[in-house]
Amino acid sequence: MSNNIPDHELEAFLAATPPATAESMKAVQDEADTLSRDPEYLSELLKTRFVLDIVAAMRNRGMSQSQLAKAIGKSRQYVSTIFDEENATNFTIETMTMLASCLGLELDISLCEHNRKLTHANQSRFSSKAGKRKKRPTL
Repeated sequence: MSNNIPDHELEAFLAATPPATAESMKAVQDEADTLSRDPEYLSELLKTRFVLDIVAAMRNRGMSQSQLAKAIGKSRQYVSTIFDEENATNFTIETMTMLASCLGLELDISLCEHNRKLTHANQSRFSSKAGKRKKRPTL
């Protein structure tokens, strides 16, 4: 294993852990349902996913934080705040669009039915959107 917990401690922990019951599983599901309707939780989740998508795009392009800072015309310190887990950035759409554009991507914001499962797999679509532009519909 690649963690820092010795095998014997992990085995002891698992042996002392009671098995999941239907009641405990229901409690976990109820909490998950509550979180899925909590705007603050969902906002933090989406910000985290956005940052993970930026990191993945940078990695795919071999781009450093310093190179991203230069590309968006900001300081290295500004860019480092984007990746600060303790002080999550509250991104504007303009900033999100600028970051995506500098990585050759487009920002795609859409609404979906509330009961749709929000997973990283169905939210992280940056690789298939590169280079495509959509016209705004007229209202």
